[in-house]
Amino acid sequence: MKIRAIAYTRVSSQRQVDEGNSLSVQKKHILEYADKNGFEIMKIFEERGESAKNTDRTQLQAMLKFMVENHRNIDALIIYKVDRLARNNEDYYELKQILRKLKIRLYSVIERFEDDIAGHAMEGMLSIFAQFDNENRAKVCRNGMISAIQEGRYIRPAPRGYRNGRDVNNKPNILLSDNKELVDALAMSWTLINAGMSCTEARLKVNARLKQIGEKPIPKASFSDMVHNEIYIGIIHAFGLVVDSPTVPHLVDRDLFYQVQAILAKEKKRGNRYSKYNPAYPLRGLLFCKHGHRMTASAPRGRKNHYPKYCCQKCRGAAAANYDVDTVNGQYKEYISNITIDDDAFTILRESLKANAEQLEQSAEVATRHWNEELEKIQKKREILAEKLISGAIPDASARKMFEKYDKAELEAKSELLSIRSENDDADELLTLSYERLSDLNRTLDEIQDPERRFRFQKWLFPDGLIYDGEKFGTAKMPWIYRLKKNTQAGIHFHGFDLVAPVGLEPTTQGSSGLCSTN
Repeated sequence: MKIRAIAYTRVSSQRQVDEGNSLSVQKKHILEYADKNGFEIMKIFEERGESAKNTDRTQLQAMLKFMVENHRNIDALIIYKVDRLARNNEDYYELKQILRKLKIRLYSVIERFEDDIAGHAMEGMLSIFAQFDNENRAKVCRNGMISAIQEGRYIRPAPRGYRNGRDVNNKPNILLSDNKELVDALAMSWTLINAGMSCTEARLKVNARLKQIGEKPIPKASFSDMVHNEIYIGIIHAFGLVVDSPTVPHLVDRDLFYQVQAILAKEKKRGNRYSKYNPAYPLRGLLFCKHGHRMTASAPRGRKNHYPKYCCQKCRGAAAANYDVDTVNGQYKEYISNITIDDDAFTILRESLKANAEQLEQSAEVATRHWNEELEKIQKKREILAEKLISGAIPDASARKMFEKYDKAELEAKSELLSIRSENDDADELLTLSYERLSDLNRTLDEIQDPERRFRFQKWLFPDGLIYDGEKFGTAKMPWIYRLKKNTQAGIHFHGFDLVAPVGLEPTTQGSSGLCSTN
């Protein structure tokens, strides 16, 4: 009578196929062994491409379930080699315990161990050597990967926008994708965020472009990971190492990348907040009625349409302030078109910047030296930690937390350095740009897309708000830059360089601009 048996085969890589350990080879040897030794094979479980580092394998779990349900009809389990069943000594003996309880004996085609003391010792040695071989292979592989990273080679699957290939030294690395449209579309991500878009807005814009060129869209989480990933500027993070690769091509300019990191860090600190700024009502929160009440905005519904209004909720009856939004917005544009900066302000600002240039430069040198020293300290700490991790002196989990801490500190230092460089741009050029922006307020406001930023700019421009009586605007106070000369076009009086406190917010008929007077 033949012995009833099941069989289990497994491969985890193409290398094992090349070494002759493929599923078909294992199956062939198992069937020959069964025929020669009087076994009847009831079922063969084939594990394709799963490691034996643990027992959480699809076919292994299916086989264990099958054995529990049919153990009365199963006498034996046949494997090709012990390491096909497990490469961990503890897992192997856990499986042996299950087989023992089910009264199913284990047979190996390649190794011979009898059911006696010597056989058990041999079986134990084979299990230990299977684990030793697995750990040794992992160590060799890990050391090879660390060596490649230290050379500046990225040997993992290429991130979006790159492809795996060989670099200028003919070694495995990543290269920019051959699809230039894809590369340009991804590079837009950082440009859009730096221009003032949120991550969500930038992702939608980039995904629209990807759709046009026939590429898959980027999910929300993946987009966030991408814009933070320094591999896009040629910096590799792996095994606790941070390597500035000389061979990984940059998909985005490095200065632009760190500018975006500074923006994202500020946005994260602010968190998600409800926005009360509606672009349909750009003057809401800024307007006051002629009685000094802050006006709000609404869109009452008529028979057919909505009719947006700026209105005062405190004024009633004949004195009620209720004005058409489009009309008020149009008058506001005409009003601010008459507000310009006097040449005296421009001259005074230029001289002030020149006087302070040397002091600013000294401060910048001190700050630059400080942050460069911080970067050196972080790099030394990282190198020491990496050595401990490689030698096994510190657990992976603890090292990971420390590396994350160093990454955060390094990013902060780089952002600060970039900020210093930005602040040291040509002051005269910045002053000219500011003069142009503040001399053409309509153009400036049109270019501010973010409603909250637009409101904040208008609040700076009119810190006490604007009185509106249905025909003209008035204000008691404007930024000092518009008040540097007596009788400016804004109508604000200024004696020498001492500001005069405003009397009130009552609108005035003085001058065609309708601005208030402080006489």
